[in-house]
Amino acid sequence: MPRIVLGNTTVSIPPAHGDDWEIPFSAAQLLRDHDFDLSVHTEDGHVFEVPRHERFDDVQTFIDYVSERAVPGTLDDLLEHPLIAMTPDGRDDLSELGGLPDATILIGGFRVGELSYAYHDKANYRVSLGPDLLKVPTVIKSVLRNWQY
Repeated sequence: MPRIVLGNTTVSIPPAHGDDWEIPFSAAQLLRDHDFDLSVHTEDGHVFEVPRHERFDDVQTFIDYVSERAVPGTLDDLLEHPLIAMTPDGRDDLSELGGLPDATILIGGFRVGELSYAYHDKANYRVSLGPDLLKVPTVIKSVLRNWQY
């Protein structure tokens, strides 16, 4: 199954004041009816998985679920090949990559800026949805529209 990885999200374990849990929560909500796994890397150095088709009634239920399952880890722990990095300077066409059944699609940066270009350099493919930085739900919706199941 393909997997979406949110890198360097602005949440922490345990949750702290000012965390933006809406980003991973909305990603989980968007993916729950699709065959994508979701993995999340937090800015304080934790990782967690959200199984596909898992349902959450609200953000707090989601936070409680992932807080119990998060473990210390790095973004590298989540990256597998083929790796597709979503970046404004990408050159590959997402619609042509939709047939990769075990692809890892990296989305991230959030309030601390873009992900290090070292991660883009590790990617087998770099995909752009345009020159502007887009919000995570917009990127996920584009991935879902262009992915071939």
